[in-house]
Amino acid sequence: MKLGIIQTPLPFLLDPTLARIVAVVVNMWIGIPYSMITFSGVLMNIPAELYESAEIDGAGPMRKFISITLPYMFFVTAPATITTFVTNFNNFNVIYLLTAGGPFSLGYYQAGKTDLLVTWLYKLTVNRNDYSLASTIGIFIFLLVGYGTKMGLAPLHNWLPDAHSQAPSLVSALLSGALLNCAFLGILRGHQIMLGAGLGGFSGTLLVFFGLVSMFVAAIFIVGQGHYKRMLAYSSVEHMGILALAVGLGGAAAFGGMLHAMCHSLTKCMLFLLAGNILARYHTYSSYDVHGLRWTMPVTGALWMGGFLAIVGSPPFGLFVSEFLILKGILQQGQWWPPCTCWPWPSSSWACPWPCCACSRAPVPPTCPSARVSPP
Repeated sequence: MKLGIIQTPLPFLLDPTLARIVAVVVNMWIGIPYSMITFSGVLMNIPAELYESAEIDGAGPMRKFISITLPYMFFVTAPATITTFVTNFNNFNVIYLLTAGGPFSLGYYQAGKTDLLVTWLYKLTVNRNDYSLASTIGIFIFLLVGYGTKMGLAPLHNWLPDAHSQAPSLVSALLSGALLNCAFLGILRGHQIMLGAGLGGFSGTLLVFFGLVSMFVAAIFIVGQGHYKRMLAYSSVEHMGILALAVGLGGAAAFGGMLHAMCHSLTKCMLFLLAGNILARYHTYSSYDVHGLRWTMPVTGALWMGGFLAIVGSPPFGLFVSEFLILKGILQQGQWWPPCTCWPWPSSSWACPWPCCACSRAPVPPTCPSARVSPP
């Protein structure tokens, strides 16, 4: 104001957008020096012999950065960066001391525009003595994290592709067809408790968020996936995201979600059992090395083809009906933003290997050695 640039003070702590920007900037100001010290320590410990060997082979600065520096940085700093990101969800000090959760909002009881979960629970318990409501919220978060991990919701899904792809086919079928639905039932019961406590909007928003994230992450990793059991595992992540989205939105979408859970269990169980037959016959996990399945194993090939048509939501299979009901429920509620995500992602169909088709005899990409297994 003294320089004549502005006429009135900026409402840094009164405007919701400015308050959030200030909180983010202050948090970056606190955290970036620590991160830079960590990155500098990693850079100083990269062996110089690697750069010398790269120079002898004729690598330029950009190639050395991409092939040596960047992988080393990712390998060492990725876990620390993820941990730092997660701890920011419980960054009580910055929010409480800077904005106190304000400015005030009428959207949620006693929650401000910049409140985190931990500061909101602090207000409910210390300021309002509403321990029952705070306990309900906290318990649902624990249920969502615990059962969400078991259900395979992103970003808690890391165990699922490894477990489903490496386990015997019978175990993979049980994991995908029964275990995921049991975890989903736990989240569903927790959501019903939140609805009874008048917090259905809070729990529903979380479920929609995790559902959309799961579908997006699965669509990325399915593309170009040559390991057919891992592809089925990422497909399970996608369908669990659809279930979370349907329950979070409620109404007719929730009914479609129940049908979707049943149809997905039956279809995915069949696909994992068929994957076991293919593995026993071809001794490889790579879809690029499986050719002419309709001649060598005609029944398995026909069921494999039908299973993939069903799992990507093609009519007239049950998954098409369930996803159509979810889409209808979304549109009935006037929610126009997630319809493109609840319908089958194109990447799911592009990534499906069709070893029973004649076109599978065309030239294929080189197979990753890790995808092969020795004959039993």
